[in-house]
Amino acid sequence: MKYPNRLFGRTPVIPFISLAIPIHAETLVEHRFGGSAEAPLNELHADTNRIRPVPWNAGPILAANGQVNDGTNTDQGLVLDLGLSWKFRPQSTYTITLGFSNLDNAVLFAGFRDANPSGNAQVQTQGNVFALRVREIAGSDNVGIFQWPGGIFTDSGLSYETNASATFTLTLETNDLTNAVVSIGDARVTLDLTAHSWRYFFAGYEDPTAASPPSDAKLDFLELAGPLPPPLPLPRLVSYDAEEGEATIAWLSVEDESYTLQGSSDLADWQPLDGSDWNPFAGDGSEIEFTDLAEGPRKFYRLIRP
Repeated sequence: MKYPNRLFGRTPVIPFISLAIPIHAETLVEHRFGGSAEAPLNELHADTNRIRPVPWNAGPILAANGQVNDGTNTDQGLVLDLGLSWKFRPQSTYTITLGFSNLDNAVLFAGFRDANPSGNAQVQTQGNVFALRVREIAGSDNVGIFQWPGGIFTDSGLSYETNASATFTLTLETNDLTNAVVSIGDARVTLDLTAHSWRYFFAGYEDPTAASPPSDAKLDFLELAGPLPPPLPLPRLVSYDAEEGEATIAWLSVEDESYTLQGSSDLADWQPLDGSDWNPFAGDGSEIEFTDLAEGPRKFYRLIRP
């Protein structure tokens, strides 16, 4: 695939090197809620994010320390946009671990969804969702797998002390993607992962309006683990026309992967080329070419996942 230039470029082109990454399970996203109770979580970055360097989109009263009670009985959530290129890998294992404390009169969720929600609403009921759910309301506690639409809940049979710290892990075996299995304890649910994009990793908090007193729940720890996405290809210089100031960059694409091509004159300030931040290059297994018109003595190029 060849793309004509629609921006700038000129003179020596130096590629940005992508590192090779092992395919075994790794920590993809990790966050420990140890910040201030007065500071917002919104726009803070996860402690670890090896998928895409973007901040949390969190409810306005969800504090950086993971405290979710505002005294008014409400719903809050935090969402991480994994990007257009995020896909589960077949024949792989992913885990979602949720750590919390003082769970009384509340429900906590951690999982995946296919829509970008409003942070101050019930994120667990927006779009299609599968998640780990921990519930304690009016003396009734349970742990299991939650699905939406439909509000389907499968009890795991696990128990915990509501006012103590606890940690639970949901396991996803992707198999052939169409027959993935989600499990926790004795609970198992089969999912077709190809039916939705599952672009968003989230944790949700529901403090029912009937809860009295308001919940004192606190998020302590959140982790997503699994195989890292395939390494990005290395862009290379195909040709350079000094008279016209045109550089042609190419890379071998992977089918169903998306790419944003960025350029920089100093390796510090990177700008997307050809509007590819909102209209990424689509891979189909062939080589993608892009011709860039630039100004200045030098220019560097790199690929990122949108």
